[in-house]
Amino acid sequence: MDRLVKDPRHRESVIRLYIAGSITRKQASIRLGVSIAYVSTLKRRYLKEGKDVFRHGNTGRTNSRKVDEVIETRVIDLYHSLSPAEFNFTHFCQYTRADGSLYQATGGMEISDKTIIRILSRHGLRSPSSHRNKGKKHIHPLRPRRLCPGELVQLDACIDYFTLSSTKLALHVAIDDATSLIVGAHFDYQETTESYFHILKDIIDHYGIPGAFYTDNRTSFISSGDSKPKQDSRVQFRRACQTLGIELITTSTAQAKGRVERFMRTAQDRLSNELKANGISSIDQANDYLKQVFIPSHNQRYGAPPGSSQSVFSELEPQLKQNLDYILALHHTRTILNGNVISYHGKQYLPIETNGEISLLPSGTKVKVIATYDQQPIAIFHQGKYYRLKHVGSNEHYATPGSNHPWRRFIYDSKKRV
Repeated sequence: MDRLVKDPRHRESVIRLYIAGSITRKQASIRLGVSIAYVSTLKRRYLKEGKDVFRHGNTGRTNSRKVDEVIETRVIDLYHSLSPAEFNFTHFCQYTRADGSLYQATGGMEISDKTIIRILSRHGLRSPSSHRNKGKKHIHPLRPRRLCPGELVQLDACIDYFTLSSTKLALHVAIDDATSLIVGAHFDYQETTESYFHILKDIIDHYGIPGAFYTDNRTSFISSGDSKPKQDSRVQFRRACQTLGIELITTSTAQAKGRVERFMRTAQDRLSNELKANGISSIDQANDYLKQVFIPSHNQRYGAPPGSSQSVFSELEPQLKQNLDYILALHHTRTILNGNVISYHGKQYLPIETNGEISLLPSGTKVKVIATYDQQPIAIFHQGKYYRLKHVGSNEHYATPGSNHPWRRFIYDSKKRV
């Protein structure tokens, strides 16, 4: 009805009816949605100026705030220059404002995000993340935030959504439930316990020990209940958390970890495109960009104030701090070989006493090797005692002589004679 009242053709027809005496002035005011006195004004002006009186005063004029076509072309070229990255329109505005490229493209003119989005849409571009809100049939009940920072930290890993030179990467993330801050993140080639140790070390170094971790039922955190127990990485992270006094809460419902799940969707769109736009081609570069650029920017934009100023992050006790390398470590069982050595990842190590002397352990003895989360063995543990390790050689390049080698010819010749 409002659009009809403002239509110049409708307004003209009503005034013509009023002039002809077909309707009263009050009826005309009701049909036009104006006062009775203004109907008389419209009649007088119509008789003097004609139908132009019903046209808006700005009709036919060029908008003084219209963006120049040259600037529109520069904005479009800037969007295409970020290929192969596929930025959604909002992220494009934020990213190019942050690095100054949008300011250069517009010649210093301040243009709102809505105007930029209209320019992109008008030139036939479509935001990759645009979608219709179809509504949800089953809505998971909201869980209120924890009040204190460090009270609960959500953990998760995203696999197969990040690629570098066709190599897939896994993103591991830790988000504080009270503030939505990313407190730790790490790229690896697959989801690994070592990456979660990297994150835990970063959290301890920058924030302290959290009260609890909230994660899903992955075998990195819980035992799978196999009939044959394994001493690999499946319970390593839980052991470290128990030693540090961190509660480990697991869930089988993705919606329960809503904050970290929503961040993963954001990262799949934004982080992957930023890695492409910056030409990052190695996992080390990806981790550097993640920690030095993406996380600070994300925390500044999306961080929320906590419900309480009291932090649950606690300082590491001196004794635990001294033994942190032994806590954030992988424990594996190895056997003492002939020559009083153990083999770990193709390298051989001697057990060393605290006084520097070689410790002689019987061949066949089962020992526990303690290695850092970057797979560097630091000690073995046997019968309540730790032994340092000394690298003595590698069996990676041992060559097996062929059957025609002079060392083995006599053996084969003797077998033929027999």
